[in-house]
Amino acid sequence: MTAAMFEKVRIRPSERLRAWEGEIGVVVGIGEDEGDGLSYAISLIVSQAVISCWENEIESMGEFVNSSQLYSGDAVRVQVIDGKGKLVD
Repeated sequence: MTAAMFEKVRIRPSERLRAWEGEIGVVVGIGEDEGDGLSYAISLIVSQAVISCWENEIESMGEFVNSSQLYSGDAVRVQVIDGKGKLVD
């Protein structure tokens, strides 16, 4: 199953994700890992954890959330010098 950003998903039963099985979350990141398929960062609604899942570990709920429901709009600025980050005004 291919999920999209901000799509609601349910964590499917698996040994690896037993602690979060059945929990609902929102896709907040998508990546590809060396040909093994897509991986997803899922922000779980109830436990408020963010976990990494493979495509076969999630199922779509058929709903999407607006990004403003997840992010406050606050931001920070970071400057990188010689590989080190520093907060700037």
